[in-house]
Amino acid sequence: DMAQFEMAIAYCYTNIGNAHYEMNLTSRSLDAHGEALSIRKRLTRRNVGVSEYEFELATCHLNIGRVLYSAQRLDQSLASFRQALEISEPLAEANPSVSEYQLAYAASHNAAGTIYSDKGDIAKASASYRHALEIFQRLVNQDPTKTDLAVHLGATHVNIGRLTLQPTAVHTASLDALDSGVMILENVVRLNPDHTAAREFLSKAYWSLALSSEAHDEWESAAQQWASASEYDDKGHQLEFFCKRRAQAFANVGYYSTDTGKALAAYNMALEIIEPLADKNTVVAEFQDILAYTLTNRAYLHYESGQRDMALVDFNVALEIQEQLANAHPNDVGYRNDLTTTLNNIGLLYYELGEAEKAYSLYA
Repeated sequence: DMAQFEMAIAYCYTNIGNAHYEMNLTSRSLDAHGEALSIRKRLTRRNVGVSEYEFELATCHLNIGRVLYSAQRLDQSLASFRQALEISEPLAEANPSVSEYQLAYAASHNAAGTIYSDKGDIAKASASYRHALEIFQRLVNQDPTKTDLAVHLGATHVNIGRLTLQPTAVHTASLDALDSGVMILENVVRLNPDHTAAREFLSKAYWSLALSSEAHDEWESAAQQWASASEYDDKGHQLEFFCKRRAQAFANVGYYSTDTGKALAAYNMALEIIEPLADKNTVVAEFQDILAYTLTNRAYLHYESGQRDMALVDFNVALEIQEQLANAHPNDVGYRNDLTTTLNNIGLLYYELGEAEKAYSLYA
């Protein structure tokens, strides 16, 4: 009949909209989803109380909200998600046994929570996420075998943990939420190694856990967590950032360790990570600074172990980097201080090696 024909057309527009969304063609995606929305609104008006049409209409609002969110049109996106909520809430309440309707309701809450989070409204974001969590948990309890439900549940735990975590404070509830999310999503990935959404949220979870570990000087944990965040960052959007933080964490493991062998291994690991980044990005001061910092600390370790020649090699490589940083950033006192300290250290080494003239020239 005509209604089924219109539904088929609406599905076509939805598929076109989704395809354009994947191609980052926002305007075309919105146009296609808009056509689908018009049809679904018309069908819903003509068939009041028919759950199928209401469900499809709510899903259409969700699709539009997702596209608007990708374009950072947050207010419009939130309006779409609220419309999805207005439709999906009574639908879910009237049909508690229909998992599709429950899922649409939970997804609407989750999506709204993300917008509230981005806008800094922590209270509303938390309330939305917890509504979604309750529904996802109930759905998973009903059918633990459904992978996508487990991913939704794990991702919502991660959203709650990231939302309320303050890295410099001890927030057990936030860490518990992140740990719960990691446990669920790791299990998904064990069974489905290439599950994109599960891997994406695992990367986000480990990112937050690493920040918390850093804030509490738990550098070994931070290094492991940055490695996990990088492992699950399949798109590589944050790869250099994760590698930089991991290298810094290993350098700090070395700095704070009282075990010479452990400290040396940590410095070597930090250098293995940061040297390729520094070589590839010669003008990125952060990478060069971490490289110089690690070399300098390893030089101190060599010096304290009586290996003055090896210390001199590391100090000289660090010196070259610090000279470049000081020249490129003449107003940065920190780079100047680092350079002066390294010059003094090299001078001391030359003096101890019996090359007084070289030492004096550096001191001068």
